[in-house]
Amino acid sequence: MLSLNDFRAKYFLTGNIVYSLSLIVFILSHLNLFVTASAELWVLVALAIDCICILLSLSEWLKIKQNDYINALEQSRIDPLTKVGNRLLLQEKLNSIGHYYLIGFIDCDGMKSINDQLGHASGDKLLINVTELIKKELANLGDVYRTGGDEFICLCCASSLNELEKLADNTSKALNKAHIQLKQTWPQSGLSFGIASSSECTDYKACFTLADERMYAAKYARKNNTPTNHNTTQQI
Repeated sequence: MLSLNDFRAKYFLTGNIVYSLSLIVFILSHLNLFVTASAELWVLVALAIDCICILLSLSEWLKIKQNDYINALEQSRIDPLTKVGNRLLLQEKLNSIGHYYLIGFIDCDGMKSINDQLGHASGDKLLINVTELIKKELANLGDVYRTGGDEFICLCCASSLNELEKLADNTSKALNKAHIQLKQTWPQSGLSFGIASSSECTDYKACFTLADERMYAAKYARKNNTPTNHNTTQQI
């Protein structure tokens, strides 16, 4: 452990060595093999040093445990595959959200066929590619979260109603652009999405429901080659 710079081990070892040496001095003095003014004082000083080393060791241990806890807490909010926030982090953001926001419900097309035909490793690559494209196109508009399987949520906040309307249009264009770029690499896939804003709904749960409904309407419209509103799906 010493080679790994484990301060707990160093403090523990230092304290025990000092205390052990003091005991040797104490024993030798009582055997008249070593002359010292006060062997008991040596032991008391060494015992005090040993106690300090134990406290320092415990302090280092607590720091390590605290850092481990913080890291575990952070990791529990990150999707291990795509490295974006997961459902837990999204919920935390929603709990403190302001008055003006929009929610985008995003679904990857053709995921099952890609997994079946190319394997789940390819499916994972697709999800990573999707995440990178959405993050790149959203840029400073908002954040993306993977909420499970091939489903993603984008959450964008605004400071006013006018800004929210512009944000909805820019978010729709950004997701549409991500869809087009994804099709270039994965022609059998694509992105279906629906967007709902706080100006349309009473709370974020209603926004989720509306965005989800619009996403499925967009997916159905694409399959049947029918036009849809630009706030609910991308133009192909």
